[in-house]
Amino acid sequence: MKKQLDHRAIITYCCSSWVLLLLFSVSLAGQTTATFTKVYNILQTNCATASCHGATSPNPLKFSGTEQDVYDHLVNVLPTNAAAQQRGDKLVKPGYPDNSFLVRKMNHGLYSQAGLLANEGNSMPPVSAISAKDRELVRQWILYGAPMTEAIDNESAIEEFYNGGGLPRI
Repeated sequence: MKKQLDHRAIITYCCSSWVLLLLFSVSLAGQTTATFTKVYNILQTNCATASCHGATSPNPLKFSGTEQDVYDHLVNVLPTNAAAQQRGDKLVKPGYPDNSFLVRKMNHGLYSQAGLLANEGNSMPPVSAISAKDRELVRQWILYGAPMTEAIDNESAIEEFYNGGGLPRI
């Protein structure tokens, strides 16, 4: 009787392990890229150059380094611009894109409520090299709380809007 019980325990353990492994594999297959990873790549491509926000640039805001480094330099950090500080801005203020200096600097007219004021400098990058879709992704990431490791829910809507020609006609 004892040998049968041992075999059952082993079989139960093995089956449970396979089920857990299968569930873990399915959950990994369904995972999407964290939205901040996409934001990080946008910043690396468009902003982290030697003359702008790279490691060797004179600008105090650096976009070089790991995702964690860049996240830590952005989220809930005061901008160096005094006018933006007086408005209550952070570089990235989770949940508040209108009070996130990053959005307002890279806005280039995409979102009328997020324009720059007189003493806040020029839009960045100087020529709007960042697509409207990517600027909206950054804005939505902040609106959804600027999570580091999660994907925001409406990335597909952003993709569809900017690649599909806007809203459907009524």
